[in-house]
Amino acid sequence: MTVTSGIAVRMAKETTFGTALTGSGVYTDLRLVSEDLSPNIEYAESAAIRSDGQIVDMIRTDAQSGGTIGFEMVNDATIHDELLQSVLLNADWSTYVTATTAATVNMSFKKATATVPIKIVLDGVSWNANFTVGSWILIEGTTNFNGIAKIANNATTTLHVVGFTPNPPADEDGLSGAGVKVTPLADIMNGVATPQGWTIERDDTDDSDTFHVFPGMSVTSWDLSVPTSGMITNSFSFEGGLMSTETTSRDSGTPVAAPTTSPMISGDVTHFFEGDPKLLNILTNGTTAGNWLEQPMRVLDFNLTVTPNLRQRKIVGTLGPAFAPARGDIGVTGSVRCYFNLDADGAASTRTNNALVDKMLNDTASGLAIAFKDANGDGYIIDLPRVQFTSVNTTTPGKSEDVIAEIDFQAYRNPDDVNGDTNISGTTIRIARGNF
Repeated sequence: MTVTSGIAVRMAKETTFGTALTGSGVYTDLRLVSEDLSPNIEYAESAAIRSDGQIVDMIRTDAQSGGTIGFEMVNDATIHDELLQSVLLNADWSTYVTATTAATVNMSFKKATATVPIKIVLDGVSWNANFTVGSWILIEGTTNFNGIAKIANNATTTLHVVGFTPNPPADEDGLSGAGVKVTPLADIMNGVATPQGWTIERDDTDDSDTFHVFPGMSVTSWDLSVPTSGMITNSFSFEGGLMSTETTSRDSGTPVAAPTTSPMISGDVTHFFEGDPKLLNILTNGTTAGNWLEQPMRVLDFNLTVTPNLRQRKIVGTLGPAFAPARGDIGVTGSVRCYFNLDADGAASTRTNNALVDKMLNDTASGLAIAFKDANGDGYIIDLPRVQFTSVNTTTPGKSEDVIAEIDFQAYRNPDDVNGDTNISGTTIRIARGNF
């Protein structure tokens, strides 16, 4: 008898879309919590009429497979991060992660003023072009400025950044030494890469000759859930070719082991940002106070759905998809719930009171970003540079209960947020990763 504890699921990138991969050590075992992959076969009954009232025939008209695989959120630079690439149609994570240090050039850090955001100034040397507007950096080795921040402007020798709340108490000038460094975090953004094909193999380890193989599987959506308490979870949905049953594994060697790091929980959320950071226009818009705030409200939960809106392409003479699917517009929607009229300090808040409601009523753009990391400091930043609140509800649920602001949103293009894909102007979603 097959039991769930005897099931192993593994994946591999296909070199030819729709052709199930075979090799030695080319698959990676998944650290999954659930899966519902299954064949999706369509039938039509014959329309022929018989005098005895029976159906003449049943004809198979289409055959493919699909389903969802669920995960706990763990640091996984192999399969998980490549699946994120797939759903964003991004060719690869950025590799410009070399830090700029104060070992050879002094750095100064200036707190925000009423008209100018935080500045990081190099002593007579220009910042590398890889410090792009919209990307995230990690600052280390200072007294007051350590942490993550988002680049709002790269003005030759000066970086303007947002993301520090409250404003650091004092400037730090002329810092030197290798320990003072600013490092861009690796990231991916919505792209236009050709959809990646995956082969997924389900192994019934209690039965040595029972394998289900799903070829040509494309990632059709990604769902992220950050609950009030408990595990941060995410799942990927797939569509592709028809499943086959096989008696031996497609991997003749030893698959790559699944990650063993501890999963992330809601208590691992380190930052939550809301507001429009303005980015390139930040100086002409003046102070960042009220534009983009860290932890402006007490968040209960956060949910996100991303879909590349792929569509299967079929031709006569073939059941199921004939080749790689076509991409569509990137869709990014979600929801966040927070206590109404209560900010992170427990005081009356201008963010979770009518400010959020007014943003919906007045058609005012905002932005959202959430960061979380595991016990080793490895984590992710999910950054939506521009969102529209499509609904903000603050209903009265009943007596002796808190009023909750329930916010639905949709992300869309921020033209000032630089996309790493040179074929794209602007960014809808950015995911950064690193040890922060």
